[in-house]
Amino acid sequence: MVIVKKHEMEEKVFENDLFNRLENDAASPYKFAGDVYYGLTGDRLDKDAFETMDALAAYTGTAAPEALTNLKNLDEIHTGVCDPGEMEQRLRERFVNA
Repeated sequence: MVIVKKHEMEEKVFENDLFNRLENDAASPYKFAGDVYYGLTGDRLDKDAFETMDALAAYTGTAAPEALTNLKNLDEIHTGVCDPGEMEQRLRERFVNA
């Protein structure tokens, strides 16, 4: 993904074309909203992923994809965390010894 700082481009290009080109790229800028927001503004946000998507949407005048914004309404189902060195054992416990 290409990040372009706002001060390095014309405002008209940003408003009318650049973000639309990024949005149609293989990876939505909203998947990396914090980094894209930082690239455009130079500001890091101290917000969760959904608040960051909202801030990016407000800044760019675009809408975040429903597929991403609707994630906040889903139940969290994968919550297990382990150190990389524990991964093999955790997988064995889950799938081999089950």
